[in-house]
Amino acid sequence: MTETRRGRPRTPLLSRESIVAATLRVIDEEGVAAVGMRSVARALGVDAKSLYNHVDGKDGLLDAVAEQLLGGLVLPSRTGDARRDLHA
Repeated sequence: MTETRRGRPRTPLLSRESIVAATLRVIDEEGVAAVGMRSVARALGVDAKSLYNHVDGKDGLLDAVAEQLLGGLVLPSRTGDARRDLHA
């Protein structure tokens, strides 16, 4: 006998990383002005309310994206020459 599942259908597991990736896709495809809880939720196939467990609204989405992008920057080594270091 097969079991019948009740309740809402299962959705993919959400994580901050998957939300950031979806936000970047929205930015790439539609521009930063299109970023919002609904557009990112739509990209993930989930309800917008479920994102609030991971980010605090649109500002949280944009902060998470900035955090990831800035965290990936590699700064050049200091040379001791202030002018050259600032230029680098």
